[in-house]
Amino acid sequence: MELSSPCLTELDSIGRRTGLSIMWYLLCRPLKCLSFVAIVSLATACQTLPKPPMVDPSLQSWFSNKQYNQTESALGLSTWRYNAKIAIKTDTIKESANLVWSYHDQSNQLRLYGPFGAGAIKLHFDAYGVELVDNKGVVHRGNNAETLIYDLLGWPIPITSLSTWLFGQPDLNTDFRYRIDASNRINTLHQNGWEIEYSGYHEYAGQLLPRKIKARKKFGLGQQQDIEVILVTKAWQFGKDE
Repeated sequence: MELSSPCLTELDSIGRRTGLSIMWYLLCRPLKCLSFVAIVSLATACQTLPKPPMVDPSLQSWFSNKQYNQTESALGLSTWRYNAKIAIKTDTIKESANLVWSYHDQSNQLRLYGPFGAGAIKLHFDAYGVELVDNKGVVHRGNNAETLIYDLLGWPIPITSLSTWLFGQPDLNTDFRYRIDASNRINTLHQNGWEIEYSGYHEYAGQLLPRKIKARKKFGLGQQQDIEVILVTKAWQFGKDE
């Protein structure tokens, strides 16, 4: 079948612009030429509609700024030590202690001491498992740090994510939302059901990091209980990649 008309000329022009085949015309040939052109115009308009904006358009600018690059560099170090005062509040308890978190070659060693149960608690975890020594010297072992802490203490402490939250950064392995301040630093982060607030950014060993971190969430049966974890930084020490 040979087509020759102003309609064909128009279809050929539209086809080159939109990538639509004249075969489509053959399949729809009962339609009037004018109706077909109207349909193609509608399809073209749909194809060229602008994409909706990102949920947070500042995402790319934050990941490319100086603050992110500095803390990402610190995160990439094979050795660091974090010293802080930690407080844990729930509907039924209020505890505080000193925290020393040592990291070396993907192995984490945490030590809690002070009023926290009148004795030191030690936690060691890496890719191979977790070991917790309570304040009575009893050793507990498991495969997941969060699960072991929750089973023993009843607190849903997000240890894995906390290792990046300390640096004022989200855990990039799970979804998150955040807000940044006028200096392009995160001041509020929502991740894994937690709301994390950062304040008092301070320079530690050449790195600009949050001095105070406050994390809260609901947990327990029916999400009826509240927990709040507060960290106030005392010092950071950074090693060098070997």
